[in-house]
Amino acid sequence: MANLHRQRVKQVKIGRQWRCTSKMAASKARVNFVVTFLRNRITVRKLCPVTRFEKVAFTSGVKEEVKEVAPSRAEMAYTAKKSAYDALFKKEVEEFERGKRHLANMMGEDPENFSQKDIDDTYAKLLEVQEIENNKLSKGIFDADEPLYLTRSVWIEKNALEKIVLENISNHDYNRFIRLLERIIQQPYAKHAQDYIMQFRKDIVAVTSKDVVDPIKHDENGIGYAEADGSRKRAKAHVVVREKGTGIVKINGKDLIDYFWNIQDREQIMFPFQFVDKLGEFDMECTVTGGGLSGQAGAIRLASSRALRSFVNEEQIEHMRQAGLLTQDPRIVERKKPGQKGARKKFTWKKR
Repeated sequence: MANLHRQRVKQVKIGRQWRCTSKMAASKARVNFVVTFLRNRITVRKLCPVTRFEKVAFTSGVKEEVKEVAPSRAEMAYTAKKSAYDALFKKEVEEFERGKRHLANMMGEDPENFSQKDIDDTYAKLLEVQEIENNKLSKGIFDADEPLYLTRSVWIEKNALEKIVLENISNHDYNRFIRLLERIIQQPYAKHAQDYIMQFRKDIVAVTSKDVVDPIKHDENGIGYAEADGSRKRAKAHVVVREKGTGIVKINGKDLIDYFWNIQDREQIMFPFQFVDKLGEFDMECTVTGGGLSGQAGAIRLASSRALRSFVNEEQIEHMRQAGLLTQDPRIVERKKPGQKGARKKFTWKKR
């Protein structure tokens, strides 16, 4: 037995068993291992679950050596996949528990005692309710889900809300109340609660400034006329429109055809009369200065439109306003930029 103790025994761990790599018998090796274990303290450092190591024991009083063996690529890949799978499984379990708790609260049940059978029954009931609603929608019993449009109204102020609830409200409570109402609007079938929501909204009153329309003036012959001014770019025009005319248009003493050679400019000038269906019933005298032909045509069109307001009713004036005949065009020529050839155009760039 003493000779066995003095001999060096090398053992390799394979799986969960220690196998003897020397030539002695297996029984002697086991006796050797027991004696060594009792005499010396065994220190085994395990770095990772898949790390393999060899253990060398000596019969003397020298501490046991542990020789680490690096894991293979397959073992490292398995460890990484296992860790990722465990993290994913843990996340899915947490989401399932959270969803189960929400479902139990929605159904009025105890979340701690909410079993899988209760989850299946609740899901079946929800599917049944959805199927019933779809059948009613197909038969026309329910109207389709239409959104609630509140574009022409705004929320009431805090002081108005305090008068409704008959108590003072802080800014935090007011903002939270408005956020809750906005969440109600986003829900399906919010249109059924429109009457309740409109209690806390007020309509937007459109305030339009009405221009003062000059009354019709009369000359020595008793013919009514109206004057107006207009501008476009750098052109300015003064127009006199006379009723009981034949459609004669004079621009700086010249006929329309002689002054404007472009047919588009002529159409611009005559468009206001055509719009109010008064073509050929008025004579017009224009005095225009500055700008080019296009700017002068735009200035005359604006001036003639303003002068025609004296001969039409308010409904036609509103139609003219909506058509843009009474709105001045604010567009002007963009200025030239320093270091450039024009407003947008650049000089020709040469690399060399």
